[in-house]
Amino acid sequence: MGCKKSKSLYDQKSAENESLEIYESRFRLRNHSIHEYEATIRRFQNLSLPSAKALEILSQNFSLPFSHKLLEIFTDKLNLNGALNTDYLISFAILYGEGSAYEKADSLWHIADTAYSNSLTKSDIQRIVKGVIRVSISIMLEAAIEENYFNVNRLTSWKSQLNERAEALEEKLLRHFFGEKHEIKKDEFINIVVEGKDSQITDPVSVRTLLEHTQAIPKKFANPFKNMKTKLTG
Repeated sequence: MGCKKSKSLYDQKSAENESLEIYESRFRLRNHSIHEYEATIRRFQNLSLPSAKALEILSQNFSLPFSHKLLEIFTDKLNLNGALNTDYLISFAILYGEGSAYEKADSLWHIADTAYSNSLTKSDIQRIVKGVIRVSISIMLEAAIEENYFNVNRLTSWKSQLNERAEALEEKLLRHFFGEKHEIKKDEFINIVVEGKDSQITDPVSVRTLLEHTQAIPKKFANPFKNMKTKLTG
């Protein structure tokens, strides 16, 4: 009698995740390489263009299938003090663009390693991880809810659950990448992303699956004595 092959973590997707994956398939960036998107986005960064204008130009230049409503969501979610948060937009281009897991991991690395130092610290990798998680749960999910796609109540509840687990996944991934170390080399990072069973962060569906299998950090219990009135004698 043969052994039953165990399912991968990434095969255990929720109905919400599967439905959003179908919705997202309409917006995959298939016509250009990740590097073309990245180069254009970095030019926006140098020009300090407002978010809305940068996204409008990007959409026109690459003939992106983005509705006006989706561009509004982009502007809201990718805004940083009135300007475009290029980290998040590059993360979006990487996660939704064409390319192998290796190519995408390499591009994610260079979000933080723009000087090609071949070594990054925890704060650098945290910057990458934070962008990947945000992009995976805040743009297309918000758009699907706005368009009344699937079951809005279920998607809204799911979105809340994913957001509650974001910080915990961020910490878990940092432990996975670093262990007791304080720096990581590029080849180590790419290998962990490509081969690691708990660190596949090059696709939004996989990131959300990781969130679904991550326990939220418990909220701190309120101090029961904080507001207690005491009588002082003396």
